[in-house]
Amino acid sequence: MAIYSSIESIKRLTNSSLTSLIDITNLNFKSLSNATLEFLNNINYNEITNSINLYSGTFELAEVTTRLTVSQSSVPTFTIESSGNAIGKSLLVEVAETQRQRFTDFPDYPTIGVPGEIVYTGAQGLDPVFGEDFIGFLQTRGWVSLTGDSGGGGTAMDAGHKKLIESDELLVINANYQYWIYGDFTVEGQVNNNGELVIANGDLILNGTGAVTNYGAGVITLVNLSTGDNIRVFIESFTATANTPVVINHGLGTSDFIYNVNELNEPIQVNLEYTDDDNVTITSTGDITSGTLIIHAKI
Repeated sequence: MAIYSSIESIKRLTNSSLTSLIDITNLNFKSLSNATLEFLNNINYNEITNSINLYSGTFELAEVTTRLTVSQSSVPTFTIESSGNAIGKSLLVEVAETQRQRFTDFPDYPTIGVPGEIVYTGAQGLDPVFGEDFIGFLQTRGWVSLTGDSGGGGTAMDAGHKKLIESDELLVINANYQYWIYGDFTVEGQVNNNGELVIANGDLILNGTGAVTNYGAGVITLVNLSTGDNIRVFIESFTATANTPVVINHGLGTSDFIYNVNELNEPIQVNLEYTDDDNVTITSTGDITSGTLIIHAKI
């Protein structure tokens, strides 16, 4: 019997006979008992834990003296302690103002982040690219240092152009900027190129895990100052399954080029076929888990 029906069935006592008064009183007691029991069942009252379970409610004021927990499938997803501490997976607001914000160590950040997110990479030496740094993810540039154009613990590179990017360093070439080097340019760390890397009378040398990644309109140009020849360099990382063709777009607009293919900086043999002036197709007899295609094209 519903709570409201039980309460509405309560009858008013009149000056009837004693027998009628007793019958009505018994009925009223039964109705009140049923209504109370129905109410307790509906809110799942547990007298041992002194707890209830409600579907919804509207409150003008809710005072939490210990802890407020939001759960999904009985798993806590957001908790607010009476001390003021809040623990959760994510918090979405239009504007956030704080006197200070503390980032926790997150060295295992994903290769592809969410545009706009900021990460603290942790103690120097744990992250091979940035070291200890604040980094942000941009859709067109990937992860970039927020403390300067370098990583490796924030060692600045604005005192001149370095010819050696060491294993714990990051060089970021911004869009619409050029980075000029005379002679060989050796990369043992990471170069994120959004502009143009120009190497005059030298070559690009990748050592160890060194890598150059072009983003957006980023290009690499080798210049011979004696002959005036310009060589455009294309570098692309790829993976391949044995006997399965992989098409790579280099966008150089030419069929006049030379190339080499490495895996972990060791030369490997593949079958590379000209597809068109902007694409090549690579086929290998074995799996390639960490391949690099380097193309030199005269422009």
